[in-house]
Amino acid sequence: MFARPDDVVLVRQRPREAFLTALCRAGVTLPEIVVTDLDAPTIDAPDLGALARVQPWGWTPRLARRLAPLRARASDDPVPAQGWPPELLAKALGVSVLRRLLPGERLSHIETIGVVAHDAGAVVDAIEQFRGAGHATVACKASWGTAGRGTIRVLAGPIPDPQRAWIRRTLARQGTIVVEPWLDRVCDLSLRLTIGAPGRACIDRRADARRGRRVPQRGGVREPLSAGLARGSSRCISCMCLDALARGA
Repeated sequence: MFARPDDVVLVRQRPREAFLTALCRAGVTLPEIVVTDLDAPTIDAPDLGALARVQPWGWTPRLARRLAPLRARASDDPVPAQGWPPELLAKALGVSVLRRLLPGERLSHIETIGVVAHDAGAVVDAIEQFRGAGHATVACKASWGTAGRGTIRVLAGPIPDPQRAWIRRTLARQGTIVVEPWLDRVCDLSLRLTIGAPGRACIDRRADARRGRRVPQRGGVREPLSAGLARGSSRCISCMCLDALARGA
């Protein structure tokens, strides 16, 4: 629904004609839809010619490798030739950025921001710290986990042996675990920034706002930042985004 008419959208299977017809009747100008194997080690669409740009919702090194055949045909490749420093994709970096963005108590209390732990003792100490602050359930996240993977929930009471073993294995493999309280979900919000030059960034015209306690891992509804939120929350989000841009975050 949010693609431009000259976009090419890759899908696993073609949407039903009735669904596409309904979109057209609603005034949506459809992009070109190409069916391809999105689960293959590399993703290609041989019938396509030259492309202006390949732009998923977010780049990762793995996705860059998978999309290499398509990127080779694009005239504008936004992916850095040398790839990314791995720290840019780590949850540990997100913790440090969040601490800079929340000097007071705007959207989150500073006490709810995660703690970065590098050994099992520090993980246990962080869990007890959040329990002492009144959080019965605590999340432990592998620094390079994605989409809910690499996360365990530690409930009240003694930490079970299988979870202690997960902590040891994750530290041995990744070296870092982020510990944070398990909070009730109000809204999942993601922004895609385009950084044209060091210290200069702009928010792309679409944000991904997904509400509700059960948020699906696949897909989402992209809406204005204020959609469905109380006015005060909406203003806080807008101010925080402007602050982030001003600071070059």
